[in-house]
Amino acid sequence: GFIVWLVVMKRRNDIISREKAEAVEKYAKIQREHLEEEMVKHAQMKEQIDSHNRQLTSFTLERINTNQHLEEITADIKKMILEVPPRDKVNQTRLREMLGKVSALKSDSHWEEFQYYFDKVHPAFYKNLNEAHPNLTPKERRLCALLSMGLSSKDIASITFREVSSVASSRNRLRKKLGLDNDESLFEYVLSLVNESTPEVSK
Repeated sequence: GFIVWLVVMKRRNDIISREKAEAVEKYAKIQREHLEEEMVKHAQMKEQIDSHNRQLTSFTLERINTNQHLEEITADIKKMILEVPPRDKVNQTRLREMLGKVSALKSDSHWEEFQYYFDKVHPAFYKNLNEAHPNLTPKERRLCALLSMGLSSKDIASITFREVSSVASSRNRLRKKLGLDNDESLFEYVLSLVNESTPEVSK
């Protein structure tokens, strides 16, 4: 009877051990699948952010290039207007109309596209900026976004159709509004808002 009891107990223990092993294996499998799903999601998110980042960079460089050409055309038309005799009203009118058309291309409509891509790459940047500095104007918020991309005053002047000296003055006013000391970097400060807002993506 004792031997039979031992055999029964051994079988019972074997079944329990096998069930435990199966449960552990099943749990490990679920964990592996969950981890694989998370890695796929992570990769997709990273690819999405990288894609929007490429579009943002491409858009910004294209805008700089286009605006430089528009500035050159504007300067040429203004020069031509000065060279046309005052009595030649027909050509003066034509040139002024051309100048108006070029100026229309300098509208602010492209900022919506810029902001769309910027928000996709840095989803909480404006939120962080507005919470820390609610008194900034839309133009100052835009300047912060451009600065965070590492653009120079010359690049920003080209994008916004302003003089470099005007951008430099805006940067100084912005520094004061943000409450930065003279030894603090404006670029590093706005970049810290970007770093705080960028979604965590493993390399």
